[in-house]
Amino acid sequence: FNQLTHEKELSIAYLKLALAETLKDDNIFINGFTSLLIPSSIADVLRICIISDMKSRGLNALDLGLSERKAFKILHKDDKDRITWLRVILGKDDPWDSSLYDMVLHTNKMSTEEIGDLIAGAIGGVAFMRTLYAQKVIEDFVLASRVDVAAIKKGHYYVAAESDAGAVTLTINKNVLMLKRLE
Repeated sequence: FNQLTHEKELSIAYLKLALAETLKDDNIFINGFTSLLIPSSIADVLRICIISDMKSRGLNALDLGLSERKAFKILHKDDKDRITWLRVILGKDDPWDSSLYDMVLHTNKMSTEEIGDLIAGAIGGVAFMRTLYAQKVIEDFVLASRVDVAAIKKGHYYVAAESDAGAVTLTINKNVLMLKRLE
């Protein structure tokens, strides 16, 4: 029913807004693929992907008491969901693409201590300290997210908002018959 209700677009817009509001606070931790909604222009965010090969992931699932068949079925479904999510929000097909992250850490190639040391070292770096500029970029993200929600609630599902220093630019992402009217 999404073509009629556009619940997916509205849900993503609300997730983005909640995430934008959360980013106003300093020293927060956001786990999972929802964090990929954070624009790369927000520089004081440390983007980390912690991954493992399928065999190691399967063995961990077996430790939870799942059968091998069920464990791999769940892992494949989860991976498919991650790929679908990334395709929807960024138009990419590889949720583990290193260009999306500052660090990609392989748990089957590194110890927990090594991973922890790398993350702790990166967090302590100057690049991830909240600056006045970073705060302004976050405020622009909040504003753009609010505009996205408002546009979708008014039925404009194919309009994307961007904000720069408080000035909002709307982009129409679909061919429409009456462009001037929509504008």
